[in-house]
Amino acid sequence: MAIAILDDPIEDGCIELEAGPTYTRNSTGPSISFGGWGNGEIWLKDYRGYVEWDISGLAGGTLTANPIFKYHGDSIFADEEEINPLTEEAPSGAADIDLYGYIASGPAYVDPWAHAKGTNKEVDLGATARAHLQAAMDAGQSWFAIGLQSPAPDEGHYASTYASIYSKEYSTPTPPPTLYVEYTPLPKGGSRGYIIG
Repeated sequence: MAIAILDDPIEDGCIELEAGPTYTRNSTGPSISFGGWGNGEIWLKDYRGYVEWDISGLAGGTLTANPIFKYHGDSIFADEEEINPLTEEAPSGAADIDLYGYIASGPAYVDPWAHAKGTNKEVDLGATARAHLQAAMDAGQSWFAIGLQSPAPDEGHYASTYASIYSKEYSTPTPPPTLYVEYTPLPKGGSRGYIIG
């Protein structure tokens, strides 16, 4: 068995939806926001977060456990938080409006997500995430991604219903958004079926 600690995302950030509608990507800020704001009468802004990792080094391997998402929690004002699949295309190459939709397009990996504030937090992404990641590894896909969402409340328009985690761009994320993977690597050529190194 081997362990991959993917702690340098290709891209992490959020898509902000405002009236118009306008969709704005922030992939350089110190935090990844999800949730939104209202004025007590209408919902004004909505944020959906995402993280994309390079999994090219896992190609051909076999997972031995569910993937784990590790993070440094920031704001915790949201409720109904969830971690969602993001399988349609790599976030780093997607249009902002498409990425916003992708983040909420499928049944959640983790719902509810008990998002916590502080360093060294983690959550098991579950069996569906494992199946999606394994399929990506089998196909030689170079990326894997998740979406972070706190849906707008069904009743009321709260002044503040959002949360955030620290991004890789934060000065001292502990840890940066990390995908922790236990797997059996594809045996290297000339190893006669044994794993080398």
